[in-house]
Amino acid sequence: MKADFYFDIVCPYAYMASLRVDSCFDEVSWKPILLIPGRSMTDWPEVRQRRIEEDLIREARRHGLELSKPPDHPRRSVYAMRVVLAAADVRGAAARFFRAYWQEHLRVQDKEVCRQLASELGVDPACVDDDHPLKAATAAATERGVFGVPTVVTERGMFWGADRLHLAAGKAAEGFGVPSGRVRFFHDFASPFSYLASTQIASVAADVEWVPILLGALFKGIGTPMVPLHAFAKAKQDYLLKDLQDWSEHWGVPLNFSSRFPVRTVLALRVSILEPRAIHPLYRATWVEDRDIGEPDVVREVLREAGLDSDVVDRQREARDVLFQNTQEAQRRGVCGVPTYETSGALIWGQDRLWTLKEFL
Repeated sequence: MKADFYFDIVCPYAYMASLRVDSCFDEVSWKPILLIPGRSMTDWPEVRQRRIEEDLIREARRHGLELSKPPDHPRRSVYAMRVVLAAADVRGAAARFFRAYWQEHLRVQDKEVCRQLASELGVDPACVDDDHPLKAATAAATERGVFGVPTVVTERGMFWGADRLHLAAGKAAEGFGVPSGRVRFFHDFASPFSYLASTQIASVAADVEWVPILLGALFKGIGTPMVPLHAFAKAKQDYLLKDLQDWSEHWGVPLNFSSRFPVRTVLALRVSILEPRAIHPLYRATWVEDRDIGEPDVVREVLREAGLDSDVVDRQREARDVLFQNTQEAQRRGVCGVPTYETSGALIWGQDRLWTLKEFL
């Protein structure tokens, strides 16, 4: 299978992907671009920045890489990427600049440093001053729908992220082995990613404590947009919807994006606190059957179909304080989204981090 690999040396996840992408495909065309400007990490809530930093370290170590971030990261990479694009051996030039940025901390934002590296690579140093090729390459990537790096495009479509290479290559899901350990699973029916994780968590952890939280209240508390999907550029919104389908196929579970998104979940969360056996039926009703779990009659019907007592709906207010306390606790502990797994004192965020959770367990 052939693949186009879009990258910028300023991105640590692109660095991780660069070390593995050639082994995943029969032929790889390396595509240097300038990282398309987006929301800076420094604009995110501090708690989310912490989770991302932890994830970066874990993911790097999973792939045998000790990242050394420059103290003034992110550094401007435009001159470096002009050299990489001009090189006859793009892959080799990329490897040199990735190492210069992430291991040697060379000041790649300086023209003279990039000219010296260009000479080392046998590339005309004058390319540092030519902005047209890189602008054109970045514009072509944007036109194709690329909105970030690393991105791989294959006959299977577009895949964003160092952790999506196996999806791009069409590799089947691997088993997690024997479930082990105890996990606290922070979740909300409002999240399709939480739904996907709910279908797999029992394969990873032997003992799962389900902790329902009200995601909107958490977002308000930490300063995140109430519906993050709506805050993204359209290209990223479209991709994330595709990403959900990619993962549902990978895990072998059905998913139909709710026509009622954003989903009202207060009632369902309270019911699940009083009757935990309702969790999976309620997730299925929301993200497979497209039913409105914000409606009491619908929740009653879901409970009856699952062989559970539907009268619990009438007692849902009994769980009001527990749901509030769960949400407050999640914020205190540093949860920034769902699904989040807590184990051995660590918080691991994302349905695409189940393998990280398995390694902790």
